[in-house]
Amino acid sequence: MLSKFKNTPKIGLANIGSTSCMNSVLQCFSHTAPLTEYFLNPEHKEIITKGKFNKDNNKPRLSEAYYEVIQNLWPLNKTSKAKFFSPNKFKNVLGTLNDYFKILNAIDIKDLTIFFLFQIHEETNVIKESLCENDWENYDFYNRDLTFNLFINENSCGSSIISDNFFGIFANTTKCQIVLE
Repeated sequence: MLSKFKNTPKIGLANIGSTSCMNSVLQCFSHTAPLTEYFLNPEHKEIITKGKFNKDNNKPRLSEAYYEVIQNLWPLNKTSKAKFFSPNKFKNVLGTLNDYFKILNAIDIKDLTIFFLFQIHEETNVIKESLCENDWENYDFYNRDLTFNLFINENSCGSSIISDNFFGIFANTTKCQIVLE
């Protein structure tokens, strides 16, 4: 819970068409304490709005649009009289970055969540991608130890608010109980 923000005004999201999925995703992530605290921290504003390794300054940034959403949902000045915020910029940037999200009538919430997480990770990653090059084409994904080591290596090459709080690895083993002769 975002207890240190308990005295901020209660502000909701305006429905801008059939965007209940988008608003649900925004509400869920806005109540994820580490993510919201990161986006409210002025020390991170430059990474959020410009990126540390942004190659295309003209490309719209989802992290910047999400920053605007968070700043409006959790106003730190505590004087906001607004009852709701309209996430139009977020919706427009989302559609610009991925054609699938141009029309938010019947999108899959899972797709939106995954796109959001990976886009924010890419935009706020603070370590250059060129430091982390793996040979994925010739990789044996059936070797559990090698796969785990590759995952650890890949994630040690980049760090973002997303990778620090949302990335993980799931490993399982399937064994045949019947021995065939």
